Amino acid sequence: MEILMTSLSELEIRQIFRSELSDLLQELHNEHSEDLDERLTRKDISLLYKISFGTIHKCMKKGLIYEKCGRKTLFRREDVDNFFKKTRR
Repeated sequence: MEILMTSLSELEIRQIFRSELSDLLQELHNEHSEDLDERLTRKDISLLYKISFGTIHKCMKKGLIYEKCGRKTLFRREDVDNFFKKTRR
């Protein structure tokens, strides 16, 4: 363990910690926001939630929002997370 002597006051140290913590929380929020806009395939959902393609199809019939891109079916991660949060209640 290393001991560091400083001439900073307690208030200055608290302000530094608050600033660093605020920056870290903002960074985490930005990363999470990018994740929510991520697009998932049926295979991604199957691996992520450990469910079959048939179950995903049933979820789509029950209101899981999806979009077609050519022959691919894509889901916004935020929509998938929200759907499973609602159905697990």
